[in-house]
Amino acid sequence: MSSSPSIRWDDIVHEFHKPKRTDHVCLPRALLEEFQSNPGWSYELSLIHKLDDLSLGTRDTILRHYILGRGDIYVFPELRIDEVGDWSLRKQFYDGSRSTYLHLAARLGDVPFVYECIRLGVNVDCRDVSGRTPLCFALQEVAMSHHRLLRAKQRKNTSDAEAWIAHLKQLRRIVQALLEQHADFRLVAHDDARSPVHWAWYALDLELIELFVAHGAFEIITFPLGANEAACMPLWANPAEVASLRQLVSRLAGDERPPRPTRRCPCLSGKPLAECHALGYRPYPSHFPCPCGTARPYEKCCARRGIEYLEKWDEVKKRMAVDRRMNLGPEGAVKYENPLSYFRTLSTLDGEGIARVEDQVKLLALTIKFNDALPDNNACGKADPAFRHAAMHTYILPRPMNNWFTKAYAKLLTEKWNDSVDEYIALGTDQRSALEIEQAAKLDNDFRPLWKRCEANGCTTVGRPWLKMKCCSACKKIYYCSAACQKAHWKDHKHLCKQGTHHLQSLRSQVIYVGIFDHVMTPLYKKGEPLDELETRIELVHEISRLVPNWLNPTSVTPLP
Repeated sequence: MSSSPSIRWDDIVHEFHKPKRTDHVCLPRALLEEFQSNPGWSYELSLIHKLDDLSLGTRDTILRHYILGRGDIYVFPELRIDEVGDWSLRKQFYDGSRSTYLHLAARLGDVPFVYECIRLGVNVDCRDVSGRTPLCFALQEVAMSHHRLLRAKQRKNTSDAEAWIAHLKQLRRIVQALLEQHADFRLVAHDDARSPVHWAWYALDLELIELFVAHGAFEIITFPLGANEAACMPLWANPAEVASLRQLVSRLAGDERPPRPTRRCPCLSGKPLAECHALGYRPYPSHFPCPCGTARPYEKCCARRGIEYLEKWDEVKKRMAVDRRMNLGPEGAVKYENPLSYFRTLSTLDGEGIARVEDQVKLLALTIKFNDALPDNNACGKADPAFRHAAMHTYILPRPMNNWFTKAYAKLLTEKWNDSVDEYIALGTDQRSALEIEQAAKLDNDFRPLWKRCEANGCTTVGRPWLKMKCCSACKKIYYCSAACQKAHWKDHKHLCKQGTHHLQSLRSQVIYVGIFDHVMTPLYKKGEPLDELETRIELVHEISRLVPNWLNPTSVTPLP
């Protein structure tokens, strides 16, 4: 094996990581029931049912950005709506518009989709290339809808009028949702000084004006009390509505101005943020797509394996954070880590990061070469040839992972490893049976031996197709061939079982390679030894002698935390 292999990134970032179709809507069940039971929210027509028709993997991509804590993604949908004018969808959403899916949902008046975007962390104040926020889109759509409603009434088209009244109701709910997330109603487009509050005044939408005032838009008292723009004059033709606006302004001029209502939690529980996720971790919703990256609901995926995903408010980043809770030991130490941290590492490597990964692959190559250089009778021993073949062809140094990777991702890695073992068997150069080779080299989905050995003192039984080992039902870390062996070993295992500190079973070849990698190659690498020089020093295998006792101890194979 060359000590300077080139990495095939397709071997590392698998098909598993590519966006996929998922129909599991990310909304609280109570909110879903409300939308489903009220025809006014047009739930059945919402884009939440058609996201993957816009682009395959749309929801999966939005969800992944949310879990990774990345910035917003921009939409360039294949919109099949023939509209004309400056306010057409094609004029607003195009390649380079920097519009988010929340912009699109607000523009369409799609209430369920707006709430799902909020739930998945889309920034309510994200500005497109023209500087407009989703709130700007919603209020400009309000103004346009009032004009269309007026025309429908003038034509005495009852059905159209009812449709525009329903659309305005949806837009008001969207504005309410955005303001509850403390959307900034003073942000304006780069080329238009009119704020969302101005558009509510322009349309003489008293319900929205009241809503803006409740959220601190007291500048409304400085606006004219009559139509001063020719375009909006038809909307101000109702004297009763103008009188209501005058009363509101008069009241504001004399009333104390209360502070803005506290921000609602973006989890959409309806609670103030300060009383919900800002207090600390809460469980990740069981019916949402699993954070591990599969398209299955969390309750039918990682939750069944006891993997705990949590959410909390990140005050620094001003967004929700998703973490996996991991118990590190018997003392109750806990670690929180992003569920997709391994994907984030691989997908964001810069040139320096890629070089570090390539160095790790080179260290593995040197580890194999170092072991090859040892005499056959050395105390450490030689790795099994089938195991060596798999390591050479996968660039993987497998060590027990303690369920650190997601089940689906670990399965892909293990399949790649075991396929390499099968390739070795197919060569026909090894006189052992296929089962004997598998017992020495194949791994399960946690990078532990596929064919477990009995761990009772003095027992040498190894698993085979007709003999499955049974794991301890308490710690699930140790295996026995029979109840008799388990009972005989209980005295030795009892203490470790209760603490959960029993080492994870490893193949002997794993112990050998991990020992060389961790105790010889890595220390030299950290001292700054050039890898090319390390290769020339492989013959210095006498350094191995002082480390043999540690290597032969299975606990020296450190699993991932």
